Amino acid sequence: MDIVIGVLDCTLESVSIARRIDAFCKEAEIREFRLVLNKIESEEIRSLLMEKLAGLKEKVIGSISYDHELIEAGLSGHSIDECKALEDVERIVERLEQVVLLREERGR
Repeated sequence: MDIVIGVLDCTLESVSIARRIDAFCKEAEIREFRLVLNKIESEEIRSLLMEKLAGLKEKVIGSISYDHELIEAGLSGHSIDECKALEDVERIVERLEQVVLLREERGR
């Protein structure tokens, strides 16, 4: 396994699960564990979630904005054109590509 990605909603349960996944990755000697914050409505919510993550902050590679249009499209089956969440995901994919490239340069 090259990388484990955890997607966290804005709940204490998600933070707790992220800590357990981090412990599992350390035990399994998986060096690349990253987190994505999901459905972030404001910078205040993002900051609060980052505060709760404490020692896992450096694992966060991005956040996906809460996007009502995305939820509606998902429920109606319509395709997604342009939305804030899509831009967020594109930035996260770029960061993941950087993580993989760095890993390859280090020789795994």
